[in-house]
Amino acid sequence: SITKRLSEEAGVNPEHINILHLLESSGGRNLTNPDSSAKGAGQIIDSTAKSLAKRLGTTQDKVQGDPETNVKGTLALWKDSIKRYTGNTDDPTIFAFADQHGGRPRIKAAMDKADNPGDIESVIVQLEIAGHTDTIDFIRKAQKELGN
Repeated sequence: SITKRLSEEAGVNPEHINILHLLESSGGRNLTNPDSSAKGAGQIIDSTAKSLAKRLGTTQDKVQGDPETNVKGTLALWKDSIKRYTGNTDDPTIFAFADQHGGRPRIKAAMDKADNPGDIESVIVQLEIAGHTDTIDFIRKAQKELGN
């Protein structure tokens, strides 16, 4: 598959990207989100797609609409998240899932308020206080898919 090939080329566990696609777009079956500008298997929003297009040397439309370019964009974001949470969290992978769904500002705000910012359960408490149950649900589904 495109995801497997590109993930392996990028040094990313393809299972993680497949899980992300499963949770974000039902495995690529729901490619347009009616509640936001998110498109593609990775559900990349317009503003992020615009930024990724510059980074990848392509167009926003390709980042969101072309399956291979959407996976490349998803991988770039995933690698950024893993790097961001390696060394300062107990599980960079689950934090990357949180980041991909909730967005960096939401996760950072929860981490800033958490008793133990490197522990996902402590961050979830803060997400709950802030009313971000959608992100909590996403994290729990990711944990289940990962077998955690």
